Amino acid sequence: MMNPEYLPATQGARQELVLLHGWGSDREVWRPLLAQVRNWANVTLVDVPGCAPLALADDYALPRVLEQILAVAPAQAVYVGFSLGGKLALALADAAPEQIGRASC
Repeated sequence: MMNPEYLPATQGARQELVLLHGWGSDREVWRPLLAQVRNWANVTLVDVPGCAPLALADDYALPRVLEQILAVAPAQAVYVGFSLGGKLALALADAAPEQIGRASC
């Protein structure tokens, strides 16, 4: 089960942003960036199942991981990821384009 962290914008939110980390990492890798990003965006930090120490799942198959991410992310968010997170962002955009604002890696 995913346990995302939702951080509202400190000023007027103009965007929903989902940040996805890479292999051997977790959501903490994004902390240095948050002060600048939260000026204009609501941020959702996700620990990718199977990568982050506490991000466990019953099924690590790609469709199930994508489903889990979509279940905790805001609609029409912009997804940004690096390494594995970038691949997941692009896979999400391909699998559920109606639910994704944009994806970048």
